[in-house]
Amino acid sequence: MIARLENRMFSETYEVMKDYYNGRLSRDEVKDIFKEYFYHYMGTTSALKEECSAEETKMSNNFVKQFATSHLAGLYEYFSRANTRNACAQNMQQGQALMESNGMNWNGTYYYNSDWYYACEEMQEMFRETADELADEYGAEHVDFKYVEQNTKFTLDGGITYNGVWDWMEWQINHDRAIGGSFLDPDMAPPRDFVYCSRAYWDGKGDLEGIKDNIKKDKTAYSSMMFLMAAAKSTNAKESLLFDQKNYGSFSDWEENDIYTSALSFLKNFNIKWNFRGDRLECLFMGKH
Repeated sequence: MIARLENRMFSETYEVMKDYYNGRLSRDEVKDIFKEYFYHYMGTTSALKEECSAEETKMSNNFVKQFATSHLAGLYEYFSRANTRNACAQNMQQGQALMESNGMNWNGTYYYNSDWYYACEEMQEMFRETADELADEYGAEHVDFKYVEQNTKFTLDGGITYNGVWDWMEWQINHDRAIGGSFLDPDMAPPRDFVYCSRAYWDGKGDLEGIKDNIKKDKTAYSSMMFLMAAAKSTNAKESLLFDQKNYGSFSDWEENDIYTSALSFLKNFNIKWNFRGDRLECLFMGKH
């Protein structure tokens, strides 16, 4: 059972994770806050437990254990909602800054940087580990995290997984345009150091060299890297231009290796379809240490 927590948790957990992604809270501080919320709920139940007679002790213990698991599930749901939305917001803000700083409009853009997926997943794993620790502390069952993710009340706005929320946010940005698609496998993890951006209705303007430099900035530690750029005029192709090497532009550097294969494999998972004939731009970066 997933506990229905009070409405304030909706905004409070969001502010906690916003402060984390803005650098005002550390990972350990977020963990402590998660635990304090749990102890608060269990403190209420412990007080009730002390009022029970000896005959009721066994029943009370069972209730406390069920209460602990259900509220850990509820905390995981709310913190996951807050975490995924703030991580995706960071991704979108980064993509918008990239496009606008190089003279392009953000509307009609798809942007996915796997750094934010893994930053988000690192926190998700911390929530799971902390919930398991607290469950063991109270002798309660561990939360079925997959069940919580699949049965969350937040399904209509992307659920509580990074890819689900990213998909929902992109729909919010591009739903009024002739661009469609969603993850073929929403549980598929991206390759590390994967960056993809595309611009629909591209007018041929903008600093393409600047986009390449911005994406590859601070990547000097990589032993190998790949950058692909494709641009087309009045194309009616339904899928990514990057699936055909003849579309690669003068800024592209590539070779058919494991990096190339991994990048295109995840790109196919986006399943983005362009339902129009027009100009567009696509960029993809992959690095390997």
